[in-house]
Amino acid sequence: MKKIVSLLYTFTFTALALISAIFGLAELTHIYPSLSNYLNYEILSAGKITELASIFGILFGLVNLWLIKRSSQDNKEERLFNIATKNLEGAISLIENLNLNNKNDRFTWSVTAAQLSAFHNLAIQITDKSLRQAYCAKLHEYSMRIANQVTSINNFLFYYGIHNFEASTPDDIRRESLDNFTNISVNDLNCLLQFIFIFDGAKGDYMTNDSELSKILRPIVCGFWPDEEMPNEEQVQRICNSGIRNVYLYMHDLSRSIPRFRNIHPQ
Repeated sequence: MKKIVSLLYTFTFTALALISAIFGLAELTHIYPSLSNYLNYEILSAGKITELASIFGILFGLVNLWLIKRSSQDNKEERLFNIATKNLEGAISLIENLNLNNKNDRFTWSVTAAQLSAFHNLAIQITDKSLRQAYCAKLHEYSMRIANQVTSINNFLFYYGIHNFEASTPDDIRRESLDNFTNISVNDLNCLLQFIFIFDGAKGDYMTNDSELSKILRPIVCGFWPDEEMPNEEQVQRICNSGIRNVYLYMHDLSRSIPRFRNIHPQ
């Protein structure tokens, strides 16, 4: 795109130089009327040259305005790309950099999910094809880094947010978590799962196929889509990836624990 803009700028300035030359000829025909007869071209009459130059001036003025607007849009999208990717990388680093004693901190996981969703949804508003392809390539890295964090967790009780939970019984973990609201939100976890699964179903040519690229660069929410169904417990047990399976096991376990330990109905 930058090469095209550069060529258009060159073309515009060449055209402006041509217009100046035409206006110069117009002045010469005013000063030396015999010049038109000498060149023997009717189009070189002063009136016609002036009209032609005016038309060219208007046309190339409009082209120049479009170029300025397009250049401004390109700069805006580049800034948006840089802001979004920088903040997405920072958001993932939040959970990557948690120390082992504080790895299941509810607040950090919540902030990570909120920032991932917000800045991803900004990035997908970019319309420049090369920047969209570059962001799609970045998504591979983000998806892998998030998956690495989730798959490293080998016990669904981790998500109840109790430090050193391994030293407590499952019911003590559930009770303490729900009494102190330390459990990691299922909405935040599902946001992370959307990133992990974002390339599922994509065809191999998605980087060059605009339709497939748009399927990948779709919005992500902190929560569940209205038509989204969580896999039932039987389906969860068939999930090969233990980290993903633990996320869904936690979701089902939490839905049963809430009425037991808070004496309310599950949401």
